[in-house]
Amino acid sequence: MKKKVIYYLPVDKKFISDWEYYQVELDMLKDLFTEVIVCNTFWDLLKNIRGSHLIYCWWWGRSIPALILGKLFQKKVFTIGAIHVFDLSGVTTFFKLNWIYKFMIRFAMAFADCNLFISFDQYNQVTTHFKVKNPVTLRSSLKKSDLLDIKKILLERKRNSNDENKIHFLTTLWHTNKQHIRKGIYESLDGIFYLNKKTQKNFEWSIIGKDGDGVLSLKKRIKELKLEDKVKVYIDVPQSEKIKFYLKSDLYIQPSWCEGFGNAVLEAMALGVPALVSRYTSQPEVVGNTGYIAMDMRGKTIGKLLLNFVSLKNSQRNKYSKSVLERVEKEFTYKIRLKNLKKILRENSILT
Repeated sequence: MKKKVIYYLPVDKKFISDWEYYQVELDMLKDLFTEVIVCNTFWDLLKNIRGSHLIYCWWWGRSIPALILGKLFQKKVFTIGAIHVFDLSGVTTFFKLNWIYKFMIRFAMAFADCNLFISFDQYNQVTTHFKVKNPVTLRSSLKKSDLLDIKKILLERKRNSNDENKIHFLTTLWHTNKQHIRKGIYESLDGIFYLNKKTQKNFEWSIIGKDGDGVLSLKKRIKELKLEDKVKVYIDVPQSEKIKFYLKSDLYIQPSWCEGFGNAVLEAMALGVPALVSRYTSQPEVVGNTGYIAMDMRGKTIGKLLLNFVSLKNSQRNKYSKSVLERVEKEFTYKIRLKNLKKILRENSILT
């Protein structure tokens, strides 16, 4: 039997390729349904809703048009997204949103036929604070194109390691002030400063990402700490070059104050890079016992973890690379997520 689904994505369609979590959802829907219609406006929805078996939406606050039409045309509506109920950086939380948007989010969660959460932490945060109809965890995963071959990745990492005597750290993000604050970049800089005082090891930290309003402030702080020779900022790195950065990196640094899941950490792990994260929100759930978890956000705490890592032998760092790849293969592949979504759809009588 032919099955048609509407993928309601109320953003510019160019972002489907820019943000992998949109693309993963699209790929899964294409693998499970015979027809997938991407809509980003109310009128797109209205034009395509007849004959559909499901409306699959990103972002609760923007899904109201889909919910209204779903009720009118008796179509089931699934919603997915991320809500920062807590963000100890102070940048953003649900409670700082205006009352209209908060009402829309609560309304969507109460009336969607199924609410999907991208991590166990998101599920727990949201369901303990709001009325949520049929909440289910569907953890984030790799993209469909990211097929793990552990032996091949480890070999590529060896080939891309320019200097075994130099330790490479990496962070990828959008260079905005908000992102720098939320991702713990300034605390990590303090950690690098601590490390630089405590070791004679040769190391370098590359911070790469899309240009934004945080670049000048970040470079200023690096200069104040006299870390210009240790910390390098790269802007708008092409994807092919970005992969090379991952393959030559020994440790990924991202002790965020808040993460709905942590896709960048997973991306690093999928290329054999263990991660240093914080204990907050979903990050320990992603890293498990294959990386470093900072129990507080002090520079000294982060610095001590970095010092521990640079003190490891090459063989020990190689074991970390293998362990993170095995964790990704066990927990976070596209195949696993597709299987879980298929099960959810069957349980909700969308698929047979």
